[in-house]
Amino acid sequence: MGSDHRICRRSVCQSLSMKKTNLAWAAGFLDGEGHFRATRVQIVTRKNGKKGIKSYSYFQIAVVQSHLAVLNRLKRIIGGAIQGPYHYPPSKPYWSMVVCTNAEKVFKKLFPYLSIVKRAQGKAAISQVIKRNARLERRLDKELYDDNAS
Repeated sequence: MGSDHRICRRSVCQSLSMKKTNLAWAAGFLDGEGHFRATRVQIVTRKNGKKGIKSYSYFQIAVVQSHLAVLNRLKRIIGGAIQGPYHYPPSKPYWSMVVCTNAEKVFKKLFPYLSIVKRAQGKAAISQVIKRNARLERRLDKELYDDNAS
């Protein structure tokens, strides 16, 4: 998970193509091959010599594909980062692509062209991110309050 985050930080949606045909193609491709998810990242922290782990979530669009040219086309439309190739015989080599930095913006642009199943999947993932991060913020607020009280 942590390596995904580092890659996502570097991926910048430089050329989000606003052409309806490109957005419709990307939505159709993601409907069949991609998924929307809430990804959790854990960070090791140190405070007063004590080690702790904090985690937060972010929304991510991901797809796995054995044809690199198709992923390159998708990347030109919505941005993201391509990783691979990975090869586990007897299967074909494949690549994975993730969109993190602008994933919510991309999802909003693709939304009118997505099936109701993918719309629901994306909404559920975004909702999960919001809930997880709200719990983290409440926990951090409590820790800050407890530290100030002592």
